[in-house]
Amino acid sequence: MSPSDKDHFESYRPQTLAKHTILKNYITAYFHILKRSEDRIIYIDGFAGRGTYTAGDGSAIPGSPRHALELIASTSEFAAKVRTIFIERDRDLFAQLAATLRSFGEGHPDFPEPILANGAFSTEMTVILDSWKKSGAAIAPMFVFIDPCGVDGVDFAVIQRLLRAQRKCEVFLFFNIEGVRRILGLRDQMGDTLAGLLGTQERADELVRIVDSLRTNERDEAIIRYYEGLLRENTLASSWCHFESNGRTVGQPVIIWYTSLKTLSAFRS
Repeated sequence: MSPSDKDHFESYRPQTLAKHTILKNYITAYFHILKRSEDRIIYIDGFAGRGTYTAGDGSAIPGSPRHALELIASTSEFAAKVRTIFIERDRDLFAQLAATLRSFGEGHPDFPEPILANGAFSTEMTVILDSWKKSGAAIAPMFVFIDPCGVDGVDFAVIQRLLRAQRKCEVFLFFNIEGVRRILGLRDQMGDTLAGLLGTQERADELVRIVDSLRTNERDEAIIRYYEGLLRENTLASSWCHFESNGRTVGQPVIIWYTSLKTLSAFRS
């Protein structure tokens, strides 16, 4: 992670507050629906960061891991059924995340200990899915929160596998359109990041051709629709919701991909 990415946690922006508000409302609806029929639910934060942000006065503000844990611990039903996995690639941020979660555990001694993984989201998620497959155990419903600082590490193959693994798996993805736009501007120097995001180099080349054929003000919508089309065609996702920010709230287009119409209805309400 670059120094600028680490700086992301040094201030708590309005768009971060908006994302965390959406996340808390969404997982509340998801957990309430699944607790009726499931004995085990898994919550995964794929880009967990350090677990906190720094407020203007220097105090610590909870990040997405802490928000999720506090919500799960708030009811005995959630605490009994939901297990958590937090993934962070950067070594320094991971050490701070581990300390944040230890602090939470000290205040909640009966709460199940989270699983922590220090590595790239796509790599660690593949290891987890492979281990579950090898064990032969049924995969519990998963809620997967994917909120990268950029684009790298959000491999389509892993998203596809998650949404094929369990029909009640839901992926909550913040799609970094600014990062995609920057990569497309590099062209011959853009490396394999875009191919990873879309699944193949052929898809990356196709998106470049599509973007080149459009006016500047049409390109962002085309990029988002192209990605949504790939998810629709290559996963078990049966329903979805996509909404965009005007830059004053969330700060970038957002894609939420649902596989449960009940959750979609509950979340919207």
